Amino acid sequence: MVNQFFVKADVVDITNDSPQAADQFFVDTNAWEFLTYIPVSLSPITPKPYQVRDYPNYIKHALKSRSRLYRCGLSFSELSSLIEFKRCANFLHKVPDKRELKYFRHNNPIERAGVVAEIQSRWLDITQFSEDLSLTIDDVLINRSLNLIGNVQVDMYDLFYVEAMALAGLTQIITDDADFVTIPGITVFTSNRNAIELARSQGKLSLIHI
Repeated sequence: MVNQFFVKADVVDITNDSPQAADQFFVDTNAWEFLTYIPVSLSPITPKPYQVRDYPNYIKHALKSRSRLYRCGLSFSELSSLIEFKRCANFLHKVPDKRELKYFRHNNPIERAGVVAEIQSRWLDITQFSEDLSLTIDDVLINRSLNLIGNVQVDMYDLFYVEAMALAGLTQIITDDADFVTIPGITVFTSNRNAIELARSQGKLSLIHI
């Protein structure tokens, strides 16, 4: 099934783009995950080949070009949950349900230690590559988000990322999440073919560095 979006953002295909020193990118959690991905044989949950190829390549080129990369504290929470979920799936050799995830967390101390070590290692790498966008989640931010949520199609993590970008004056995001193309006023740097083809068909596919 192909998702259909009304594309409001500008979209850039990262396989046809070269980041520059003047660029300032917010990096979505999924792109950080692909950059720091640790392959596991026979895992029931694995990224697609393009994800672990295109995003690390683009981020490495951005770093080499001295582009500025940004993260948000919420990315730590989202990435940590993702790591735990995937390690539980690897341990069980299947996609876990909520009860199995809690059992895994509380009754497998060796596996739990592995989860913690992987979170610490990956986050250390990310902090070495990027700068922090401070974000205070208070009533002011929540009210701003409530006003926006009816006009865009993203989850609450992503909505807070959009607010963090807006507060910092950032308009560029590296992400595999096609939901971000519903956000007006930003440029989505992606390798997601659905997002790219929708942007092309709606006249929103851009060439930034020409």
